[in-house]
Amino acid sequence: MHRRAIGWAGGARPDESLVQREQHLAVTGALAELEDEYRAVIVLRDVEGFDYEQIAEILEVPAGTVKSRLHSGTSGPARAIEKTAAKD
Repeated sequence: MHRRAIGWAGGARPDESLVQREQHLAVTGALAELEDEYRAVIVLRDVEGFDYEQIAEILEVPAGTVKSRLHSGTSGPARAIEKTAAKD
């Protein structure tokens, strides 16, 4: 029998909660592996929602540097997360 996510106590189904926890751990672990300059850009962009110009101002670097760090900082962790997901 298929049960919908709605109606389970606490919201999400247990299997969905487990997947969300595993994804959170994978992302947190990947961020922890990054050098500070890359982690800062990713957090400011993806968590805090700042645009490139705002991040550049906050970090006192050119916007091009922000874009470069964002690209470089996300390519490695993305591959690591994909490998983790592929194992499951």
